[in-house]
Amino acid sequence: MKLAIVHKEKCKPTVCGRECKKYCPVEKQELDTCVTIGDKCAIDEHTCVGCAICVKRCPFGAIDVVNLPSVSEK
Repeated sequence: MKLAIVHKEKCKPTVCGRECKKYCPVEKQELDTCVTIGDKCAIDEHTCVGCAICVKRCPFGAIDVVNLPSVSEK
């Protein structure tokens, strides 16, 4: 399980050229992981693989991806 956080006050897709969408490996497979809504970006956590490439590529540090440990029933 993963948690994708986009800091709306730091996200500036008109200035950066949408680097998060450009370098996302799932986006290249056309599964629409990173969706730009209006002036800001939103990441769908259900299709995100948690690779954190978007975190490294964002020039404004607006994205955080936290991989959470899975809890077993045992």
